Amino acid sequence: MANLISGRAGLFRRAVRQTRICGVCGQAGQRSVNGVNLFFQRSGDGQHTVLLLPGALGSAQTDFAPQLEKLDKRRFTLVAFDPRGYGRSRPPDRDFPPDFFHRDAKDAVDLMQALGLRRFSLLGWSDGGITALIAAALNPALVQKMVVWGSNAYVSQEDVQIYQSIRDVSSWSERMRRPMEEMYGAQYFRETWERWVDGISRFAQNPQGNICREVLPLISCPTLIVHGAKDPMVPSFHAEYLQQNIRGSSALHDSVGGARPPDRQVSLQCRVAAESGSATSVFTFVLRFRIDRCFGMETALNGGSMEPITVHDFSEKILEQLVHFHVMKLSGGFFLWIGSEPVLSSLALAVSSKHDSMPLSTLVLGDPSDTTPSSLAQRLTKKTQKQVFVSYNLPVTSSNLALLVEDRIKKEMELHPDKF
Repeated sequence: MANLISGRAGLFRRAVRQTRICGVCGQAGQRSVNGVNLFFQRSGDGQHTVLLLPGALGSAQTDFAPQLEKLDKRRFTLVAFDPRGYGRSRPPDRDFPPDFFHRDAKDAVDLMQALGLRRFSLLGWSDGGITALIAAALNPALVQKMVVWGSNAYVSQEDVQIYQSIRDVSSWSERMRRPMEEMYGAQYFRETWERWVDGISRFAQNPQGNICREVLPLISCPTLIVHGAKDPMVPSFHAEYLQQNIRGSSALHDSVGGARPPDRQVSLQCRVAAESGSATSVFTFVLRFRIDRCFGMETALNGGSMEPITVHDFSEKILEQLVHFHVMKLSGGFFLWIGSEPVLSSLALAVSSKHDSMPLSTLVLGDPSDTTPSSLAQRLTKKTQKQVFVSYNLPVTSSNLALLVEDRIKKEMELHPDKF
């Protein structure tokens, strides 16, 4: 049940950032659009404008804080908004008429026009992905490129069964229910969630369960479809259908994740791993998040293809956050370093000297032609008085790095069980 609940609406993901407004956003406010005051956040001043569309019961801050904070602000102008009835776009209360996805699409496009942003790309997940599909199809002159994940163009009976199984929020665990009740209040959350389940389920009564099948052939912009193989709310046949019916689209199938916003999904995976003692899923997922969810989407928006990347693409700032997160959150297992540049070596020593909780073993990934990782491992072993080993990876792409790392970790665990 918990896995299902944390899927479509990504409820667990909102416990951390449900009230904090992005500290680096250039602008936040409301605009009157189609009779409703829509709340939005804006970040960056780059030439490429990107609109971020959240999922069910989602908002700009709960669903897209990492993108607002971390995507290149010199390259992108980012706008994220709260759909009517969600987040800070209240009143009115959220309702779900038969055309609510089309209504959200019109609201989103009209908001961009009201902000003076004439042409833009779309990033949408879950319900926001459906909204993005409709917006791109009906406004081809305005939409440059699009990335959607965890989205569907129709509702099957299998989908309805999934939705109905999580309709009653009183059956959810307290930790799954509390963040949403704190955001919306218990009554509004319960009633809105029930209305969402009813609204999305009604599409199954349409011919072929149609939501937006008929508009997919109208999409002409470069489109990337992302899908998590373990997504508990959106079966993989939906991603396959989108790719088959959107001309020239490409797909990225995530073998680890599901349809949750990136940063919260990492948080959930790490929390589960810390409780279960599984380190592999944490590292695999963090790698996939940092690359596919940031560099991968950024590359897709810029060039329409997933170009090879290396460990050097990780900035010092991102690595420092990654390092700090693992040191503080994991109590056992082993520790992961990525990179071979001297600055990363210095950073590794600096962090290891600050935290006594550094795990017993450390995995260092780097370029096989560079001797720095081996030297770093020796220095860390001496510095921390803890056993450290080294592993290398060959040049990889954003789509296979996580799988290679997972495979290497498993092999190391088999070869050196005493180090884990």
